[in-house]
Amino acid sequence: MTSSPAEDGAEIRPVPFISRVRLQNYKSISSCDVSLSPLTILVGPNGSGKSNFLDALAFLNRAIATTPAEAIDERGGLYEILRRVPEQTESFIAAVEATVLWGPLPNQKVSTKYALEIGQPDLVRLKWSMKAASCVGVARSGAFELGVARPK
Repeated sequence: MTSSPAEDGAEIRPVPFISRVRLQNYKSISSCDVSLSPLTILVGPNGSGKSNFLDALAFLNRAIATTPAEAIDERGGLYEILRRVPEQTESFIAAVEATVLWGPLPNQKVSTKYALEIGQPDLVRLKWSMKAASCVGVARSGAFELGVARPK
């Protein structure tokens, strides 16, 4: 995360920096674990999953900004997201690690992890962790349970 003065001289607060993306069974991607740097270039032949990798990031953005159900619907439903080759999978996982601002001062940063698993039947698992705390939520058929655990 970096900050720099705006054109009018006001300080711009740094934006979160995603340092790692992990995907499993997302569209054409069986499994990937990618560490990102400030400049990351995706290179590969047609059909290798570059656009699906970027779509997974867009999916997480929409799932956080709205709801996972809305993000799924925008992509044509769960079966359009689940990997189908060599056989249909039952769930997918999208996870990121990032550095985000935490606290009132502009230089207070913390590393965080966010993971989402969605599958059949009506399964949504959310895991979010930050330094000394971890939250896990599981939703089935509209019910949502939230448990908080402190890592050892």
